Amino acid sequence: MRQRNTVSIPDIQDLSTLAEQIREAHRAVQAAGVTALHRALDAGDALSAAQNKISAGNWKTWLCDNCFLSVRTALLYQQLARHREQIEAEIERATHLSLRAARRLITKPRSKIKKKAKSQLTLLDCWKRAAGEERTALLDHIGVDGIRKAGSLAFYRALVARLRIEKIDASPDATITNLVCKALSHMASADQTTGAVADSNINEALNSLRAVLKKLGAIERTYHDLSIGFVGKAKARRAA
Repeated sequence: MRQRNTVSIPDIQDLSTLAEQIREAHRAVQAAGVTALHRALDAGDALSAAQNKISAGNWKTWLCDNCFLSVRTALLYQQLARHREQIEAEIERATHLSLRAARRLITKPRSKIKKKAKSQLTLLDCWKRAAGEERTALLDHIGVDGIRKAGSLAFYRALVARLRIEKIDASPDATITNLVCKALSHMASADQTTGAVADSNINEALNSLRAVLKKLGAIERTYHDLSIGFVGKAKARRAA
């Protein structure tokens, strides 16, 4: 990055000359017609040369005191001067070019900026903006295998666990079966332990059985309506 130097005694004459050049160019911009743009380019070059000799903190004050024009106008002249080649090429092609037209020439239309911003949207942004039916259509298009391949192992495990819970919640029979199995599991653990651990397992088993009674009451049934069956083949026990 180029460092700007503060005003020093040897530079006073040069800055004075530059200030006079800027004033004359600025007056010419205000008064001229056809040559206004050329004068603005010259003013921009002189402004940039002067700014390189003055510290950033003193620039606006020096500009106001010596050149009698606003910072906004100075920035416009400098912007035009930085695109001198482009502007002069357009002048040669179109003969006459106003200040306003030159500024439009070097400024990108807002519509193009918006289109560029839209093109930088991520997949996550598109997902958030999509409607429910659009998300459904996308997932149907990707398919189960596509989702399994793209998703992480943690995502797949969480999905399976969620589906299992939803299946149990949707089916009273599955919920009751799950609670009974849970109660029996805690009772089996209680038989293999002693003391506080056994008492804790017994309490958990009782809580599961109470939940069974509550679930039966919700569907207007009692424990007399329960039946126990086996699913699948019995697992072979390993020999001791």
